[in-house]
Amino acid sequence: MNLRCFVGVALPAAVSDTLEVAASAIRRADPRWEREKWVARDSLHVTVCFIGAVDAARLDSLAEALEEAVRPAAPFTLDAPAIAARPSLRQARLIWVSFRDASARGAALADAVGTAAESFGAELSERPFTAHATLCRSRHGRPLAAAALEAADLVLSGVSPSMSVAEATLYSSRLTPLGAVYETLASWKLSGG
Repeated sequence: MNLRCFVGVALPAAVSDTLEVAASAIRRADPRWEREKWVARDSLHVTVCFIGAVDAARLDSLAEALEEAVRPAAPFTLDAPAIAARPSLRQARLIWVSFRDASARGAALADAVGTAAESFGAELSERPFTAHATLCRSRHGRPLAAAALEAADLVLSGVSPSMSVAEATLYSSRLTPLGAVYETLASWKLSGG
C-alpha cells in the first residue's frame, strides 16, 4: 500500500485563526468561490517538501532519513504574510498566503528534506521553496475578484501574524471529493545543531 506523503509545518492557532478570517473575507467578497475546496482550519500548513507516493513498508526508513535531515536545521521565523491567487486573478486555481523567509532557513530545511526524500523516489519540484499556506483549490482556473484579495489583505495587514518554526512534521495526505485529509505520521524538533 502506498501513502501520499509530504513534510510540512503546522501553523500556530493564532495564525490559523487569522487565515480562516481572511478566507471568510474572500468568500464574502466573491461568493462564486464559496463551493470550491477550502482547506479546513485545522489542516492549514506550510509545505516544506512534497514527497509523493511512499510504500508503507518503507515508511519507517523514510521517517529516519527525514529526522536526520530535520534535526540539525535551525529554528526560524516566517512573517509578512501576503495573499495571492495562482497563477493569476483571471485563471485562479489556488488561493494562498505566502510568508517571508528572511533568514532563508526555511529554504535550507526544504533542501535538506528534499535531498533525504529523493532516495525514496520523490520527484522534487524545480521551483524554489516558497513558504506558503494554501487556503483554497479550484479544479479549473476561474476568475477571482480583486476585491476578494483586497478584503483578505486587509485582514492580514491588521494582524500581520508571524510564526516561529521549531518543528517539522511528516504527513500522509488522502484525497477525497471534499479535499485532502491529513494524518500526522511523525514530528521532529529543529535543534540547530
